Amino acid sequence: MSPSELQSLIQRLLDGELTAGEFAALEAELSQNPEALATYRAWVGLHCGLQRHAMRNSAVAKLPVVPVDRVLTLQRQRTVRISLLAAAAVLLVSAVALWINHSPPAPDSLAGFRTAPGSSFTLTHSGESKRPLDGMLAEGSRIVLDHGVAEFDLPNDVRAIVEAPATLTLIDERTVDLDRGRAFFEVQSPDGHGFTVITPNQKIVDLGTSFGVDLPVGSDQTHLHVFSGSVRIDGLDGKETGEVIKAPMSVAIRGIWVVEQLENSADRFRRQLPERVERVFVEDFESGLRAEKDYAIHMDSTAIQDLAGNRFAGISNDEPWRFSTSRELRIRNPGFEADVSSYSKAPLHWREVSGVPVLFNTYAESPKATEGSLRLLVPPDRTVVQELGTPIRAGTTYQLMLDVGNCPARFPSQAVVRFYGSDAGHEAPLAEIRIDPAKNSWLRHQILSFSATPKDATGQTLGIALSSKDGMSSFDDLRIFATHGVDPAKSPADLTKESGPGGQPDTSPPFLSSFDPAPDASNAPFDATPTLVFDEPVRFGTGRIMIRNLTDDSETELIVGSEHTALRGRILSFLPPLGLEDGASQTGGIPGWVSSGPVSRFNPSANDHRYRHPDLADDSKARGALDSMKGPTLASLGTRGQPGSIRRSLGPVEEGRTYTVSVGIGCRSHDPADTSPFAGYRIRLLCDSVVLNEISDRTPPGPPNSVTPVGFSWDSREFPGHLATDSPLVIEISSLGDANDDDGSLNLDHVQVTSVGGVER
Repeated sequence: MSPSELQSLIQRLLDGELTAGEFAALEAELSQNPEALATYRAWVGLHCGLQRHAMRNSAVAKLPVVPVDRVLTLQRQRTVRISLLAAAAVLLVSAVALWINHSPPAPDSLAGFRTAPGSSFTLTHSGESKRPLDGMLAEGSRIVLDHGVAEFDLPNDVRAIVEAPATLTLIDERTVDLDRGRAFFEVQSPDGHGFTVITPNQKIVDLGTSFGVDLPVGSDQTHLHVFSGSVRIDGLDGKETGEVIKAPMSVAIRGIWVVEQLENSADRFRRQLPERVERVFVEDFESGLRAEKDYAIHMDSTAIQDLAGNRFAGISNDEPWRFSTSRELRIRNPGFEADVSSYSKAPLHWREVSGVPVLFNTYAESPKATEGSLRLLVPPDRTVVQELGTPIRAGTTYQLMLDVGNCPARFPSQAVVRFYGSDAGHEAPLAEIRIDPAKNSWLRHQILSFSATPKDATGQTLGIALSSKDGMSSFDDLRIFATHGVDPAKSPADLTKESGPGGQPDTSPPFLSSFDPAPDASNAPFDATPTLVFDEPVRFGTGRIMIRNLTDDSETELIVGSEHTALRGRILSFLPPLGLEDGASQTGGIPGWVSSGPVSRFNPSANDHRYRHPDLADDSKARGALDSMKGPTLASLGTRGQPGSIRRSLGPVEEGRTYTVSVGIGCRSHDPADTSPFAGYRIRLLCDSVVLNEISDRTPPGPPNSVTPVGFSWDSREFPGHLATDSPLVIEISSLGDANDDDGSLNLDHVQVTSVGGVER
């Protein structure tokens, strides 16, 4: 099949115009020709990217759809695609023309570099240097290596292998600045003697060597490993000269002084590029279901097949898989500000259950209510309740956050806060805390947590009860969060169906054994991952999963095998693009992650202005201008009451590999010159609660209104001996904000984990 015929068939497949015969020809070509399959994947990636662009572009998204004629619909889809491709081509040609017209000619480049396939890096040039040729460095060239390995051919026969995460700047032909990371340097001739590596702590001057430099994350020490020859340690000011370290020796140095002798680590440094960098996990927070939406899903019959090649029957348009997502949990009248008709009865949406009225007042007593002007005052032995109407779901953790005070402070008081179910009522709590504020003071952001089990999920709904013992208790600013710990990997074990009855070849198609969410579910959690479990192991074919949002009358096509679909054994899971509007947010869990504390996702796009949105901008120091932050969707871990954290399993640890972790950390502020309102972050790799490596900092990694990647690496040869080698590797990201103050939130953009291994070091 010629390339033009292949591309024509792929285009017709993506447009839904392919006949059965044409599909059979395409499927045969893709199964036999790896180059054809690579072409198919490339067109699928372009198709999905253009579709996401069209969904975000208001001019395209609002194009009318004429449902009376399928042909017209297909023509409109092709027109949109061709228009976007044409626009992209015009922009590309214009950019190339501008670059040719305005870029100065390339200078004599000083050094060349290569990266292992799959590496991720950015290259910038500064100073008066002209832009070098591709794959080359000039004076002032700076490479930030987030993932993978890079090789540098430096002047005077100097070679370097640098492992991510690392930052390296070429100062001149004899000097490099290694700001972070691990690097091996080999000076291959006397011409390179005097070559210098500048670290944040000292200068390392070559005297004819091969040596390794490792800058441990969060340490003021440099680990220096001299494998041959010798190096000298100089001070950064150029005035101090330290020791000469001769091979073979490995030492930890602080400034110009050796502080510790290290175990020889020659095998910790790579001497060549690996064949490739494996992507373990990527999360951009752009995918998921929306709250309070009705979904209908159908699937091509060619999308899934069993290992014997038998096709799944698909999910038809006539009988789609339908379900509705639940709304975000809300407390009505959370600050007690609504409908103040009397100061002697329970506020609107709350019910007094003890027979004696509660108080609800605006007295200007000190300290005042924490939000607005009102607070709820509950006398001794009185209780008010609110029934949330949300069915309790097994595997869900519910968290209530509120402010509790002793105001007015006539007598000591003890507040009682409960979760209860509608089956037994407020007198049989599912969870309870007692809070004792000091006289005439408030305890901010107190948290009550309840994790539901199957015995709680009887169909009953959730309620909140507020009571007081002894003196009078005050309540204000209530908030509620729910996170769901559904993990498709915990579905039943894979089954195997190698042959039919009597050892005959298997000709029966795979069929579905379960759905999650259940068909016609009316309260599916919006942070769930739609999952299908088949009766036997399956594999991807070629086709689409169509996810229609009936509430918004929009549809997303997912090509099987793309980044939005995952297949493990007999379990298929997938997520559509989230598609939050500019300035919108969705509070609750993130699919695939287990979270604690407040967590949400939001779209910070603001077109050079701030949105007036309760979750994005207000008068506090902790929030601010969002115009230049990346996205379009970021995750946000709150700090109110309990610093938020999210964690996720990455699968079993593989031996002999180096794992690299990077996370984009966002910083927000009203004033671009103000970097103080920052919650701080901690990123960990764990195994069975044992910390393998971590990075933490309370200092913003970049300027306000920006997202900056931070990260670290970990070598699986350092795996603790008392842990099982098949134990799951877990990534955990936490906010370091103070639970007693509103330090804002920790904003996250792009999480990536890669690994390299299998080469001689």
